Amino acid sequence: IFNECCRNLKYLTKMELAGMTYAAIADGRIRFERALAASDKANLLKVSEQGLIRFLDDLSENDIFERYFAYRCRTITESVHKFSKTVKSFDGITFGTNAYSPIGARIVGQNYNEYDGIYDYLQPLLGYTEWHIYEPIAAWGRYLCRHAGLNEAVAVEIAKRLFCLGDTICPDNFAELDSAGEGNDRSAHSMFSAELKMCEEFTARPYKITPIIRGKTWSKTFTDDVIHEIGQSPFNAYVFQGPDYLLKGIPHSIKWNL
Repeated sequence: IFNECCRNLKYLTKMELAGMTYAAIADGRIRFERALAASDKANLLKVSEQGLIRFLDDLSENDIFERYFAYRCRTITESVHKFSKTVKSFDGITFGTNAYSPIGARIVGQNYNEYDGIYDYLQPLLGYTEWHIYEPIAAWGRYLCRHAGLNEAVAVEIAKRLFCLGDTICPDNFAELDSAGEGNDRSAHSMFSAELKMCEEFTARPYKITPIIRGKTWSKTFTDDVIHEIGQSPFNAYVFQGPDYLLKGIPHSIKWNL
């Protein structure tokens, strides 16, 4: 994230006008890493509960990262809005897109709160446990071990909180995170349920939320449990991506609440 901030700032003059210069970002990183090294475990666990962006700003005692990510989201949204208006100028065409799970959407430049009047539908990608969850947790966990002197279990717990997943079941060491794939049933279900819950707050938006649910290596039992769970959620449509046995048809025992 730090390197990307600095790399982008070299080319985007508008950021300099907003006070987000290369020097400001570099200073924010220095302040953050100093505070990280000086903080105890209890403080880091507490500060991390507000998510990654607040974690960066609170420890650096600066709002440079909040402003950077807000600018990034706004810039991407403005570009998409222009494209959306062109597409919708043709009669009968709806406009939508896949989106990163709410756990990290703002970090990658997607702000669900900015999409009114732009998208007709949004498809959050849920269940991408290996790439969207385990890998970022492992990367930030290793970073915390290196710069804060934490052990693996504590570093992983803090990293989970940075993505608002503090209450979920997750491997607590890097070896398991690196080899977990889509995760065992308990961990993957815990992660999926948390992601699904985060999406629910956007069901009142003007655009339609349609979760994409990926679980190619999920067991039949787990997949059936997920089907039951989403049947009780407020979304009126879902897209499954992966479970081969679903191609044979939804089990008759499933009661859809659509």
